[in-house]
Amino acid sequence: GVDSDRDFGQQGGGGGFAWVLQEGNPLLHPETANTWTAGFVMTSPFQHPLASGMMLAFDWYNIEIEDAIMTFSIDFANFRCFGQVGDPVGIANSPECQLVPRDQNNGAALSTKLSYDNQAWIKTKGYDIMYNWHFDIAALGIDIPGSFNVNLKATVLDTYMTRQSPAVYDVPIEWVGSLGPNLPGTQGGAYDYRLFGTFTYDNPKHNYSVSLRWRHLPEVWTAGYAEQQALIANNAAVAAGGSGITLGYTPTTQIETESYNIFDLSANWDITDNFSLRGGIT
Repeated sequence: GVDSDRDFGQQGGGGGFAWVLQEGNPLLHPETANTWTAGFVMTSPFQHPLASGMMLAFDWYNIEIEDAIMTFSIDFANFRCFGQVGDPVGIANSPECQLVPRDQNNGAALSTKLSYDNQAWIKTKGYDIMYNWHFDIAALGIDIPGSFNVNLKATVLDTYMTRQSPAVYDVPIEWVGSLGPNLPGTQGGAYDYRLFGTFTYDNPKHNYSVSLRWRHLPEVWTAGYAEQQALIANNAAVAAGGSGITLGYTPTTQIETESYNIFDLSANWDITDNFSLRGGIT
């Protein structure tokens, strides 16, 4: 009677909660990466005061990380236990099933323990561009001392794909255009591109400078959107006769954040050799 009351109370308490724990793996081996980079730097060939201070730099990269160290997905941890075939008692007592224990009274999931393995891969490719232009204000025919500097940087992301494991249910995910990736060991924010600019006026005669910094981020989807699109693409490929299995998921409404700009204004004045004044507006 006591056990029945406890079962009923736990089952009727609404959605349960189980911790996800992590443990190390002393059998890990190093990740391997194939990294290709290429680029150039070009300075202005012109002698005109307005054009002599221009510089353009371009860098391209292509990185593939194999045997990436990452924690198991919860699906993989469950599969290591429930995907076994054989004696049920022996399976239940196996090390794999000990990591995904169940409440013996009602079968509810308890704390899942995840470990690390060399089973993931990461592939990313893109390019960076930087343009710098420096000239004296006098070159414009204006009687104003000092110089002006423009620095523009752009980073463009062609692809950023990850796969947490080779299992059929851990499908490759393309994160470009989203706030992902959200896998352990990765950093989020896979924007299609990013822009960064700095415009500086420097007056050495009166020992002051003024800078305007500009940051632009394009519209971006949530990381959940990228995961959902990967599942949709997988199921469409399977339906068309491809390999793999159809994966179930709960469709959710995802929001695309609009693009936005950030401007920061700063100034610096060296009043004396030992005293400077600075300020800014963010």
